[in-house]
Amino acid sequence: MQRKFRLTRSEDFKRVRRSGKSYAHPLVVLIVQTHDPRSNPVDQRSNTGEAAPYIEDPAPGGALGGSPADQQRVKIGVAAGRTVGTAVYRNRAKRLLREAMRPLIPKIASGLDLILIARPGLVSATLEETRQALLNLLQRAQILTPLNES
Repeated sequence: MQRKFRLTRSEDFKRVRRSGKSYAHPLVVLIVQTHDPRSNPVDQRSNTGEAAPYIEDPAPGGALGGSPADQQRVKIGVAAGRTVGTAVYRNRAKRLLREAMRPLIPKIASGLDLILIARPGLVSATLEETRQALLNLLQRAQILTPLNES
């Protein structure tokens, strides 16, 4: 999965976990929330409690993601807790989730933040089983866009 599709900030994980809708499967848990346009990585509060000034990205599509398409794309965070196993198994589970999700990203409605949480059974699952589990969760969450058949 490309870095531009990743949810990386701790505040974003907390926001999605706190107010998102969750869907469970024996291999993985999916948490979905619509993207909050106010959660701009640049627009953070300083230690004094005042809002930081808005910094405009000088180049479209630059480091701050200046284009509107960048702000409407789906963001996906992947997590694996200690119940999954040791660090080796947790990292394998996260790599497996990222790879299984990669071909599904274009089919997901834009403007969403997703978190995928690995469960212990994912360690022994194959890529195809993981992809089917994710497809099942995305269908239950009703966030897959219909394919335009012309």
